[in-house]
Amino acid sequence: MPTDFGRKARAYRLRHDMLLYDMAQIMRLGTAQLSGYECGREDPPADVVASLDTLIRVENNLPVPEPAEAERDAINAIAEAWRMLK
Repeated sequence: MPTDFGRKARAYRLRHDMLLYDMAQIMRLGTAQLSGYECGREDPPADVVASLDTLIRVENNLPVPEPAEAERDAINAIAEAWRMLK
């Protein structure tokens, strides 16, 4: 059963006509790993949740909150990858 994270991740992917592989590359994850998070087979760690939140915020031109130290590298990479897609 998809979780809230899974529903948001899938909606984001479909909104941008992205394959699971494409989004996994942007989020620096394996496709099986992202699929597991989307389908609810696994709970995503905090940095993955923060990465999706960052993608959605950047997409909607919303401010991105200052990330915790453990999330900083992943969030910065995600924000930069999204900007490069545009």
